[in-house]
Amino acid sequence: MRVLFVTDLHSSTLVLQKALLATIEFRTDLLILGGDLSGKRVIPILQEADGGFLALEPLQRSGVEGGSEVDPKAVKIAENKIKEYQAYLENKGLFWKMTDTSEIEAYNRDPEAGRLLGDRLAIKRMLLWAEIVNSKLPDGVSCVWTGGNDDGSNLLAELAARNLGRFQYVEGKHFKIGGYTLLSMGFSNKTPFDTSREMSESDLGVKLEEMANGVSTFDRVILNVHVPPSDCGKLDLCPDLLDPNRLIHVGSTAVRTFIEKHQPLADFAGHIHEGQGTAKIGRTQIFNPGSDYFAGVLQGFVVRFTGSEVGEYVHIVR
Repeated sequence: MRVLFVTDLHSSTLVLQKALLATIEFRTDLLILGGDLSGKRVIPILQEADGGFLALEPLQRSGVEGGSEVDPKAVKIAENKIKEYQAYLENKGLFWKMTDTSEIEAYNRDPEAGRLLGDRLAIKRMLLWAEIVNSKLPDGVSCVWTGGNDDGSNLLAELAARNLGRFQYVEGKHFKIGGYTLLSMGFSNKTPFDTSREMSESDLGVKLEEMANGVSTFDRVILNVHVPPSDCGKLDLCPDLLDPNRLIHVGSTAVRTFIEKHQPLADFAGHIHEGQGTAKIGRTQIFNPGSDYFAGVLQGFVVRFTGSEVGEYVHIVR
């Protein structure tokens, strides 16, 4: 069985489309979309008196004590270029809202309303993805996906309740294909960003064991756990927010303990966008393809499984 694993797409439709093309290029049997599929920001677009538009597009993040802030810039768009600009935002994983200054001020006064708007736009984008997958996924290829720590529980519950056809939500399920069992979980350990689905290491350990309930042998079990295991080479390394020149391990000790105990065949992880690479814990081969979704770049691992062994694998960039 040949698998293509990509993760942390954060609503970039361009990266999804590249992943579908890669399933053809590498003749894969299964496409796994790891967690964090929803986007992070909504771009307000205002219509001006001359018929053109003004978008308040985030330019960069600048560090401030205790967190970070987004510095927006005003981007002028000609009336006949608005559709092209919206496609540009979609390919970068951004959402947009045609609005006015009074509505922007209302959202600034009510952050919860802004969060709900982001959820609605994320659901709309994911439903579009379901249409794309159902129309473009090659015959004989399965496509499964799971949430991540950035994907809200309400968003996931609404999508899970829908019939998305071949765009299959598999978190918490035992997905069987080609004699293998895929176990998927998108929660993470605690982060400095207080994202939607974080929990303590002890609760993560319980969640992992619940996920594996009923599995008698892990010889042909493949994990799709969003957060990488702790102390796993570069896979869980990222800059310290308090000292960007210092790299720290931020993976999950619970995930590492679970892998050491059960020794599944492989583990597909993400979460750390700069943590591209592979590692091993005992017999378990671990993959993090990394993510460069904002540039519209696909990063993934194509992995061939033979019996209870991991065969050849290659990291792809498209």
